Amino acid sequence: MIPRVRVNYEIVDLLKSTRYIFERKNREKDKLLSTLRNIFSNQNVLLTPSGRGGLYFLLKAMNKSKVIIPSYTCSAVTEAALLAGKRVFYVDVYLDTLDMNLEQLSKIIDRDSVVIATYQYGFPCNILDILELCKNNHAYCIEDVAAGLFGKINNQYMGTFSDASFFSFDSSKLLNVPLKGGFVVVRDEELFNRFKDVYFSEVKRMPINLSVKNILKGIVYNLIKPRAMYNIFYFLFFTIKKRVSTEKEKVNKEKNEYYMYDMSDWQCYLINNQIKNLSLIIKKKKKNFQTFQTYLSESKSFDIFKVSCEEIVPVRFPILVKNIDKMTFYKLLIERRIDCSFSFTNIICNPESKNAIEVASRILNLPYYYKLSGLECKKIIHALKNIDEFLSK
Repeated sequence: MIPRVRVNYEIVDLLKSTRYIFERKNREKDKLLSTLRNIFSNQNVLLTPSGRGGLYFLLKAMNKSKVIIPSYTCSAVTEAALLAGKRVFYVDVYLDTLDMNLEQLSKIIDRDSVVIATYQYGFPCNILDILELCKNNHAYCIEDVAAGLFGKINNQYMGTFSDASFFSFDSSKLLNVPLKGGFVVVRDEELFNRFKDVYFSEVKRMPINLSVKNILKGIVYNLIKPRAMYNIFYFLFFTIKKRVSTEKEKVNKEKNEYYMYDMSDWQCYLINNQIKNLSLIIKKKKKNFQTFQTYLSESKSFDIFKVSCEEIVPVRFPILVKNIDKMTFYKLLIERRIDCSFSFTNIICNPESKNAIEVASRILNLPYYYKLSGLECKKIIHALKNIDEFLSK
């Protein structure tokens, strides 16, 4: 079976990273920070335990009580806002772009608001329009670039338009570490200082036992990269447990390790290693994305999002199943030895968000990652075309 996700790093990288578990000089961390500061032309960059952790600390540093979130998004965004003590409001999305509905946003935004502008799956969002609404209402804007690392809009990096932005090194993202990691970029020096005050008052150094535990999880992620091993994993963790996803329907009410521990030097070593191959990673992901777009654009059983890869680096290839139940479609893929991920099937939003609810009920994410081979790409396309033919009979 072709896995739903594969990480970039190898077991040998994890073994080499262990020498940094006891590192106190933070050489790899300083190296990564220097790289990111140069890329984003901003010194106000700080590594965080996770993307959601970065958002949590940003919100705690902002003197606004109201957070406005697109209805179709990761539940971690809602979780971070609630843990930061904020009130959460949802705005529905457009079906064809997953952008926040600007008309709805304009009705609820005010000077007590923080608006989360999300680059869902790494796709562009209507950031300039959102920024104008924020400026006119004296509201903050935070860019959710968890899925949009190194993507651009009009030759400007996503994450450099607004007051602040947060990024993720989760296992499904462009660059990844076990188990998570991330960073924030802040435009204003005063806000950045407030952010650091909150951050360093709550965050601790990652304990050695947790570092070892996460490295072991990274080894497991590597062991299930081969399709034969993934078959065993799928049987044990999904088939036997009669589930297809690990997504939770409720958010955590207390902080966990994704908010508590600083990104470690051994994790930074893994990211620095991947950055050495960044151009190759981006080139391959764009090639696979364009291949899927070319051969799946005329499909009858699902729709795809028509976006250009010229400036962006998507982390997912989502499809919107139509004329058939999503779970039935998924089972047809499993029969053909293709697994899919279920990003945001259990969304948290208000019942008025009709489009977001529809997207959540229809969306599946095809296997799409740096370690996806050309042959596997062809097998996925063949399986989907076969399903198309099967359903048209």
